[in-house]
Amino acid sequence: MSRARLSLLLASVLALAVALWLAAALRLLPFADWPGLPLDPGAMSLRQILLGFGLMPRGVIALLAGAVLGLSGAILQAVLRNPVADPTTLGISSGAQLALVMATIMAPGLLEGGRWPVALAGAALAAGLVLAIGARRAFAPVTMVIAGMLVGMTASAVATALTLSQGEYLLSLVIWNGGALVQQD
Repeated sequence: MSRARLSLLLASVLALAVALWLAAALRLLPFADWPGLPLDPGAMSLRQILLGFGLMPRGVIALLAGAVLGLSGAILQAVLRNPVADPTTLGISSGAQLALVMATIMAPGLLEGGRWPVALAGAALAAGLVLAIGARRAFAPVTMVIAGMLVGMTASAVATALTLSQGEYLLSLVIWNGGALVQQD
């Protein structure tokens, strides 16, 4: 795909995302009633608060998270010299999920500072294990993918078994794993 076509595709996707976000925002509140800056909750209606403190920040965070995830995938592919490398293929996502499930069930106190540090630790452990296995074969791309898939499948299987056995306690974690941007608490 040429650079011009790729740029056009990315611009089209961004325009579609903005159009969908605007449609959701306008459905919630007409443009004339949108809150002005600075946002003052004391002078705002409930719908203005929902728009200013709910929909607007989530839209920005969703775009930023998508951009960062794309960048992380591109970095993994470049560093590992493997065009199919991504956090899922290398078991990193499953390691984060397993760490969260285990912490939620066995050590909920670890989650007091938020879920992100626990997820990061699980992802780092999974990545370290994949890198340790890959180091034995000089980080050959095929070895890295196979090691990542094995680590990922194992971590995912254990996390799924734990989730199924303790499902009533892990509903918010299931929603979080799905990447929902809604607030649960």
